[in-house]
Amino acid sequence: MGRVDLLVGERLVIEVDSHAHHTGVERYEADRARDRRLVQLGYVVLRLSYHQVVHDWPETEKVVLDLIRRREHRGRPAGAA
Repeated sequence: MGRVDLLVGERLVIEVDSHAHHTGVERYEADRARDRRLVQLGYVVLRLSYHQVVHDWPETEKVVLDLIRRREHRGRPAGAA
């Protein structure tokens, strides 16, 4: 499955996608298949755009902090080795 962009705690995966590297049908489908597999393994996946991180950080930060407050980042994923 490879590496993720960010892992917060044991199970919150944050992927940050730029338009340049995550466009096209093949890349788009591969990203979604990867997300589906991570969720199947018990991870919580948050896929963000470059724009959301750089130009809309206050709103994006609220979502990340809400997930952390709900302790979504805690606990070992059930399917992780």
